[in-house]
Amino acid sequence: MKILGIHGRATNLSDTTTTWHERISSLEALWHEIYVPQLDPSEDPSYESWAKDLDAIDFTHYDVIIAVSHGSWVLAKYIKEKNIKFNRVVFCCPGRWSHTNTWKVYDYLESHDMNLEWNIDQIIIVHSRDDEVIPYSESLKFQDQIWGQHVSLDWLPHRLDWEWIYLINKLALEWITFW
Repeated sequence: MKILGIHGRATNLSDTTTTWHERISSLEALWHEIYVPQLDPSEDPSYESWAKDLDAIDFTHYDVIIAVSHGSWVLAKYIKEKNIKFNRVVFCCPGRWSHTNTWKVYDYLESHDMNLEWNIDQIIIVHSRDDEVIPYSESLKFQDQIWGQHVSLDWLPHRLDWEWIYLINKLALEWITFW
């Protein structure tokens, strides 16, 4: 499977301690190809800067998109705004994290019809009830806004260790493949 990864805010992919390095290794170990573009790694990235980078991506090249945290919200707005049709998207732990400019994208989603059922064939939203960064209630709000199947997990932190990343990757891809 060819997978496109969309990271969260404040993620610098050149930093080898990011959880994305574990996620990429895990997916490659499962014989999947993954590409994760480096989007604005600042603490408070603008939607416009991420959208400009997403414009350069050929989405038809990928079987699945895995979007994490803030990247989930940006991707949802981008798909709706550009009216992109896509087969499968996994949104992981989407939600607001603090009072900053990044809230503009959340406010947009809340004030517009964001039902993505017409844009995406298979939508899965995965979130842990024990996420210490993004409250679980945020993913339920996100589900109400975009629709899709919600998968609740327990005992997982926002920043996963390699064993949890491997499990989440495997489960998400199995759900998306067999759903």
